[in-house]
Amino acid sequence: MHKNDLWLPGHDVSDNYPALNHEQLTEEWQDYLGATAVATTGVLGAVQAPTATVTKVASIDLCEVVRETHVGLARLLGRNASHIPHFGSYYQTLGVERGHEIAVTTIMMNEVEVHPVSDITAIAEITRSWRADGMLTIANTATLPGCESATIAFLKQHMPDCFDGIVFPRNHDGSGPITKASALESVITDLPQASAVERVVHIDDAPHHIKAMLEHMGQMASRAFAGIIPLYKGNEAYPAEAIAVANPLTAFKTADTFLRADL
Repeated sequence: MHKNDLWLPGHDVSDNYPALNHEQLTEEWQDYLGATAVATTGVLGAVQAPTATVTKVASIDLCEVVRETHVGLARLLGRNASHIPHFGSYYQTLGVERGHEIAVTTIMMNEVEVHPVSDITAIAEITRSWRADGMLTIANTATLPGCESATIAFLKQHMPDCFDGIVFPRNHDGSGPITKASALESVITDLPQASAVERVVHIDDAPHHIKAMLEHMGQMASRAFAGIIPLYKGNEAYPAEAIAVANPLTAFKTADTFLRADL
């Protein structure tokens, strides 16, 4: 499939795929949870209010961590993961001008099936066990406006009962005002006993998101933090403090060991 089968350069797709507001997102997240959710403050998101004190938090990126967003774009052009020169540069893979990849990605997320990463069943089981053991699990995704419903639909299909909450900081390239770190902190701050949080993990394939998380959590002396990055072509310039692993499943296994270290 050629990219122009879905999109013509210069065409605004926001009318076809409008972003959800807080009320709409909360309603859709309640459908995912099968329970009542509340809107997050400080960032677009929704979360099920915990009924017990939370001491451990898992923050999970989605693209290239649990779903093959970039690989899906390559598939549109008849390519596979080995043909992607740089996993952080969607426009290079698509062969479009920088910025045009946003519209193509939005259309793909809504109109084309996005596949999960390998070992998604094992990844979901690990994540589900965290939630079952009282750890707060947050999907922390910089996915684009207009892709919220598609994202929740993916989680319902491939990761049911895995997440308490979801936040959309929007900052996919690291240039926006809300980082994944500040988005997560807003969720933690809303907890009834935020000071009880003592251990946090974040999994992400983007070095700039890991960097922002490390910088923020480094200021929180009462918390232990691990930033874990599954390696792909082009994301090797990760912070020295990050834990680099070979693939997403290993990232979740590493996170599990960290979160359970003092259980």
